Amino acid sequence: MALDWSVDVHDGIATVRPVGEIDYTGTEILRKGLNDAADRDGVRQIVVDMSDVSFVDSSALGLLVGAKRVAESRGIAFRLSAPRPGVTRILQLTNLFDHLVKPSIED
Repeated sequence: MALDWSVDVHDGIATVRPVGEIDYTGTEILRKGLNDAADRDGVRQIVVDMSDVSFVDSSALGLLVGAKRVAESRGIAFRLSAPRPGVTRILQLTNLFDHLVKPSIED
């Protein structure tokens, strides 16, 4: 399944919504969405809504870790939200769950 994405910004929170599988072929597509979110004026947090992502591979994990590092270097908080059980399991097995999925700054 080809990856698609959208970005919505509200009250300084950019929500990136990828849809599909994030594998080697989809990472460059998602990178565009993440860059778009980070480049919007007034963004102070990026939330990647993973509820419509059915699969992630190691290239996707690398992209997400790198995106978090870049966002935070720019003073922008970064987190994933609502990962499906299969994606959650991969994040847990790689010890990335606590690093990438955490409460929002509003919580």
